[in-house]
Amino acid sequence: MAEIKVTGFVERVLGTKGFKLTETHRRKNDAGEWENAGKTFFTVWSATLPVEGQRVTVVGKQRTVASEYNGSTRYDLVISADLVTVEKPTASNDALPF
Repeated sequence: MAEIKVTGFVERVLGTKGFKLTETHRRKNDAGEWENAGKTFFTVWSATLPVEGQRVTVVGKQRTVASEYNGSTRYDLVISADLVTVEKPTASNDALPF
């Protein structure tokens, strides 16, 4: 398992066990403006449950979990969180990316 630290937005809470986290990747386009360049989705298992839409930083151990769905194998990036910190909103990070 890899140690990981990732900051993203809580997409949805998964009952009392954890939440889905979305990390948006950004890049500058040819005009020099920032644009979304993709997303990484994580399932976070944690005793700390932030509110949907909050920006959080998660520190923990990441692993990949394979599961079967409709005849194909899916891979989920799962973080077992040691620490979840809710980030304070700022002008540059308060817009939801999803």
